[in-house]
Amino acid sequence: MEKEKNSIGRKIFQPTKITELLVDNHVKKFDEGVSEFINACIMDYYNPRHPFILDEFSNILNLMKQDFDFDDIFCKEVLSRVIQKLVKCPIQDCNVLKAVLWHFTCKIGRWNCYDYYNRILDEKTDKLLRHYRLVLQAIDSTYNPGRRELGDTSRAIFENWDKLCDYAETYSVLSIIVSAEDVYIPIDVYDVLLYLKKIDNAVSTSGIKRLRDFPDENSICIDQQIHALTYEVSIYYDMDAYSEVTGDRNCEKVPSEIHALWNAMIDGTLSADKFSTKEEQLNFLTDFREKCKCTFNKAKIRNMINVID
Repeated sequence: MEKEKNSIGRKIFQPTKITELLVDNHVKKFDEGVSEFINACIMDYYNPRHPFILDEFSNILNLMKQDFDFDDIFCKEVLSRVIQKLVKCPIQDCNVLKAVLWHFTCKIGRWNCYDYYNRILDEKTDKLLRHYRLVLQAIDSTYNPGRRELGDTSRAIFENWDKLCDYAETYSVLSIIVSAEDVYIPIDVYDVLLYLKKIDNAVSTSGIKRLRDFPDENSICIDQQIHALTYEVSIYYDMDAYSEVTGDRNCEKVPSEIHALWNAMIDGTLSADKFSTKEEQLNFLTDFREKCKCTFNKAKIRNMINVID
């Protein structure tokens, strides 16, 4: 079978006039073979300079020598770790991060809400994401902090990169998204090697000298929190969402108190007038969201057991 035109198996190097002169001069001056020189150039092209990226790069090369079977999970973990370490090396050029995130966040829609699929497993991570989204809304008034699609969050981050790139939390959130999301656009280890090099270049050219302190919870107004929670419970924790996620199509196994609250929201009786203070309203919405999450999870587990049986 004829080798592909660009396959290394053809064993052909076709230099331009300039590269031929450069190669000839190098091998004569340093008494080095052409193959040795070109191999060194290829490695130098990929080789990162920053230790935290070089460690991942070297590990990949060692595994390639062992004919390791790289999969999506491996690629996700490497990229997630490297992005997390950017908290100490923030970058101004986010184009490579956009390219990385696109593999994991191109799918959008209501049913791609992260906690529907148990992508986020711990409360600490969930708290960071909630806090970050509220800060993001304060920066960009068009962003809805009640939306739970991770892809929507990443797109808003990149649209406001100049205002967010010097927060350590930005890289933590992007790392979480890569780790939590599914792979929607195929990615392989060769993609990862190129991304590592481009991230390395972005670190080298970054002019960010120090990180800023992330706004704390006290800086987020209660109206903003209420707005986000109201949207969240009405969109992601209603009857349609419950039946879609759990498979309990007729909502026959939902606790009566959840049913009553759903009906109240539909009738519009769950208004601010029902509460004596904004704090009371916020606490009520927070409690309702947690009850819904618990109900969704129990129903999902129950239906999974029924399917197995």
